[in-house]
Amino acid sequence: MRKHIISAVKGIFFIAVLLLAVGTARSILVPRYVYQNSEIASTSTMEGFYKMKRDTVDVVVLGSSHLANGLIPQVIYDSSGITCYNLSFEQESPMLSYYLLREVLRYQSPQAVIVDLCQAYRYTGDHQINMWGELYRKPMDSMRISQVKRDLVDDLYEKGDIDEKTSYYFPLIRYHSRWKELTEEDFEQLLWKDHYELMGFYPMYYENESGYEPFELTGSKEIEPLDPLMREYCLRIGDICSKEGIKLIFMSTPGGEIGEAEHNAFAELAEETGAYLCDMSERSVYERAGITEPEETFFRPDGDEHMNLGAAVKTSEMMGGILKELGVSGHKDQQWEKTREYYIHMTEDPEYIKKRP
Repeated sequence: MRKHIISAVKGIFFIAVLLLAVGTARSILVPRYVYQNSEIASTSTMEGFYKMKRDTVDVVVLGSSHLANGLIPQVIYDSSGITCYNLSFEQESPMLSYYLLREVLRYQSPQAVIVDLCQAYRYTGDHQINMWGELYRKPMDSMRISQVKRDLVDDLYEKGDIDEKTSYYFPLIRYHSRWKELTEEDFEQLLWKDHYELMGFYPMYYENESGYEPFELTGSKEIEPLDPLMREYCLRIGDICSKEGIKLIFMSTPGGEIGEAEHNAFAELAEETGAYLCDMSERSVYERAGITEPEETFFRPDGDEHMNLGAAVKTSEMMGGILKELGVSGHKDQQWEKTREYYIHMTEDPEYIKKRP
């Protein structure tokens, strides 16, 4: 009996050491996109979502970097009392938003979902899901294994965007040879504190002097059709929201090629799904946000159109008002109460979120 016990203890010890070694190797070899090293902190956003207490998030934001930079959960909470989490990532298309919504519903019971339409038009050429592969891997590597993830991987495989499935469940398989490329930063990240306090928001501090001119509605009936596949996933999102009794808001941020023909396509989609449309390229919505000064506009110096912090604050305050008008009720929650001070520091010091403990 003693020999069996000793063998069992040795076996347990070996497994524990093996799991520790694999976990450490994963932490070093699998890239982590956190506030210290990334413009869009995908890893922190996904892992932070899983740390939220169940059924405490009133509103979830799904979309591309335009909303990751454009909607601030802390400002929405402070201005309306509505709790919000921003699950937006680089180039996040309606296809990924659909699966993320399904993942959200495993942990939260949101009253409303805000979905970005910036990626509803074809953006990446031959990539059917309208995202570059390295970008959808960023949130997927931190996504927990479940039926939702299996369905997403199967969908990617069927559409030809991936040629194997295993590494999407076990990212270390893909990155095991990255040891040749390791830098000091890869080891330092074991000591970094991954920040979740901004709940998916990532600020941009750029200013723009040229301003932005929204379009005027003229009553034109012209429609620029959405990408058919992206439209299909928007409809799927609408079906989920209808079934679950969730208010759906489609949102488009200012800039790009969005004009009246594109707006009409958004409006048609919103009517079909029973969604509220917030198209900030249209003058009345743009002016409602109160963005009046050139430096409070949406453009980075390289011409890539994203909201800076000043515009994001005003847009988030406007969205808080819209949510209240739609009947979304808020509640006081210590998760958002505790992060208020952190948000204030972040607005005062652009390097605050990059600082290491």
